[in-house]
Amino acid sequence: MPTPSPRSTSSDPTWAPRTSTRLHLSDCSRHITLDFSAYDRREAENALRKVEVLRAVLDDLEAGLARALADADLTPRR
Repeated sequence: MPTPSPRSTSSDPTWAPRTSTRLHLSDCSRHITLDFSAYDRREAENALRKVEVLRAVLDDLEAGLARALADADLTPRR
């Protein structure tokens, strides 16, 4: 589960609102990291758009995989 960096109320003058959020996925020896960090409003909009796109792609993948498994008579028992 990705965890955004905590918001700080530090008196550090270089501090600015931001989030540094990454999603790490791994399957045996394969690893990917998706970055959803945002340091301004434009990047925040882009980070949310990337999550929306990822969700749509995963929904399509699930539907297609379910059809393929059913066609191959490999539907898992739940």
